[in-house]
Amino acid sequence: MKPNVWKEGEKYYVQRCAACLKEKYAPWNYRVLKTKDGEDDWYQIHEVYYDKDGKVEGWTKNGAIVAGNTLDEVRDSLERMLKALDKEILNQNKDE
Repeated sequence: MKPNVWKEGEKYYVQRCAACLKEKYAPWNYRVLKTKDGEDDWYQIHEVYYDKDGKVEGWTKNGAIVAGNTLDEVRDSLERMLKALDKEILNQNKDE
């Protein structure tokens, strides 16, 4: 199911689950998450969601994919993913 996503200024929003409708929407962006792949570090871009105070609330289980109904949508996704490389990396490794 394709999420309802729209842009306001520089922020992108996605409609939340039905149980969360009283808050209506959660701001989100792409961020790089660091995990371990055996002994090696593994970096992947995920959708990251924020609470009303702007603190990280959670992220998608699987990494982001690049897709869209038009080439402009694909380009927009890629541009937002590239911006993730300039943000602080979120570390999922509990021992670091």
